[in-house]
Amino acid sequence: MIHIFINYYLNLYLLTGLFIFIKTQIVKRIIYLVLPAFVFITACKKGEPPATPATDQSKTITLSIDKTINDSTLVLKWSKYNRTNFTGYQLRRTSYGFTNGFYQSTSITLKSFTNADSLTYTERNMPYSDKILYSVSAFADSSAYSNIITYNRPNTVFLQALFSDALIDRQNKILYLIYQNNGTITAINYATNTLIKTGSVGVGVNFSGIGTFQGSTELYVPGNDGQLYIIDAATLATKEKFATSGHINSVYQMDGKLFVAWTAASYGDNTTSIRVYDRVTKQLISSTGYYNNTRLVWLPGTNYEFIEETANESPTQFQYYKFDSSGLSLSESTITNYAVNPYDVSILKAFPDGSRFIASSMGYVFTKNLVQETYIPNYISTDPNAKFSDFEINSAGSVIYCAEASDRLINVMSYPSPKLLKTYNTVLYPSKLFIDGNQLICVSKQAGGASGYYIDIEKFGL
Repeated sequence: MIHIFINYYLNLYLLTGLFIFIKTQIVKRIIYLVLPAFVFITACKKGEPPATPATDQSKTITLSIDKTINDSTLVLKWSKYNRTNFTGYQLRRTSYGFTNGFYQSTSITLKSFTNADSLTYTERNMPYSDKILYSVSAFADSSAYSNIITYNRPNTVFLQALFSDALIDRQNKILYLIYQNNGTITAINYATNTLIKTGSVGVGVNFSGIGTFQGSTELYVPGNDGQLYIIDAATLATKEKFATSGHINSVYQMDGKLFVAWTAASYGDNTTSIRVYDRVTKQLISSTGYYNNTRLVWLPGTNYEFIEETANESPTQFQYYKFDSSGLSLSESTITNYAVNPYDVSILKAFPDGSRFIASSMGYVFTKNLVQETYIPNYISTDPNAKFSDFEINSAGSVIYCAEASDRLINVMSYPSPKLLKTYNTVLYPSKLFIDGNQLICVSKQAGGASGYYIDIEKFGL
């Protein structure tokens, strides 16, 4: 009996709960359906449209270039932001260019406006950048952001080139940047900072030379495959090549003769490591030498005089050679130097009169008689091991320009008593230096990037 009584009241309780749940859901549905219509009807008066939804154009800003005055001056224009409690517009610019020695983006706020009717801005201080982005933000009871517009500034060039060696053609204002790892050659007009052409011999190369033969400018590129490539400087096409049955380390052309620092494939007799070939016939004229794997540099202002530096000998060996007009060796001498870094043959720069040369990144100066005269101190860097990446010397031999390897500076030093005269600040890190007339030409670069180095051709008045 008790059991029946409990079941009766339990079922009654469950039925009552179900009825209440169903009733509640019906009431909610009625409210959801009726309330929006009621609000719409009470909110609208006769002849007036309904309230604008929050997603319409009042929450967006349209930005555009209204006028281009010149390549570095623009008039920007944007639509008005119609919201309550307006506090201001903010115009921002992102530019891409060289900053702190790197190609990177820089973002700034160009200007802030507190007047809702301020809808234009004239950009007069445009940075040197090949790509510039603009945007506007507005602030009120809610924020809004414009579209982003991109301005590709004309006549703005950021060059990229992998290189480890450089040659200059002053007559035609061309720099040839050579990447020794794969033989890529990049020709750049340094007067206009424009890319002319790229080419490649398709193999790794060593220290190349430039010269004129039968009225044409040629590049002489020694390949790691034992071939000497003769390149048309105008087209960067290979005109000729010939095998030397060894490894060529450097080459110089003078009066139809090719002076070559050569290493036998089997590292044989060192006494034939300096070779002279006829440019036309490619026949061997003479050979001499002391060491394998060297770099040969002509002494300007002399008749067939050269300095040679070893690349893999420790201590470093220097050799002096003099040839006659037929290419035969007249005299030779050699010294051993314990102070010079033996792996720094990339820095071997002769004075314009051929009387001296600078060797190594520490700036050691030798006479052509192979007597160490002095060294160029680094007064700027606080690093005791600071090095130079290259040197250039004025025609009188009285001023030496020193490219800092780890800083964006060029030191200007007096000679023969080295004192700091002044410094030039560079945009990127100086790598190669040349003088052309009254200008110092600096090839500077930023390391890194899978697509190559960003480089800059910087010029300083002398």
